[in-house]
Amino acid sequence: MNRLRLLVIALGIAAVVGGGVWYLSARDRPASGTTTRDVRPVADGDGVWEALAQRPLDLPKLAPGQTCPVTPTAEVLPGQKLPGGGPIYPHATTDGGPLSYGGDAENGWYYMKVLWRSSGDYTGPALIRGRQLGGDQELRFGDGPSPSAALRFPVETGVRSEFTVNGWRDNPSFTRIKSPGCYAWQVDGLDFQSVIVFEARP
Repeated sequence: MNRLRLLVIALGIAAVVGGGVWYLSARDRPASGTTTRDVRPVADGDGVWEALAQRPLDLPKLAPGQTCPVTPTAEVLPGQKLPGGGPIYPHATTDGGPLSYGGDAENGWYYMKVLWRSSGDYTGPALIRGRQLGGDQELRFGDGPSPSAALRFPVETGVRSEFTVNGWRDNPSFTRIKSPGCYAWQVDGLDFQSVIVFEARP
């Protein structure tokens, strides 16, 4: 083995050992409803939220006049159809139809109740963000007049409900929007990224 090849291997090992925190490599963006499992994982620890937030939003494009490519649902638990490829799913409707919002807006932000669910085969944290497709509207999370641009799904949510079975974790939340349209969530975990597209109507 020549000296140049040994140097390349040594540099590669040093980058893996010394890097500590890894970021999503530049790849084709995930299609709606798919989970990308071959992303480079971020290291768990104090800086995990900052590391996940540094991954860029990489959402599908929506051409003018194109129908919203809503992510299909699948029965991931008996009697429960949830959209996306997991391991973290939004549980917002029972039939995979549009998400409804109504009532009074707080500082222009309407509320949509969403129960985020993590399957038992994933035990790490995740960061959830998103925006409108084919438009310039933001998507935010939480309550109050100034909702957050991201939702943290922690390792321990402290929530137990009738849905919490077989190691599944639940994280109730609000998704906030200002107008109807086609939107997408991007879920970034330690070793995966998934994209879920939905339509919001009043």
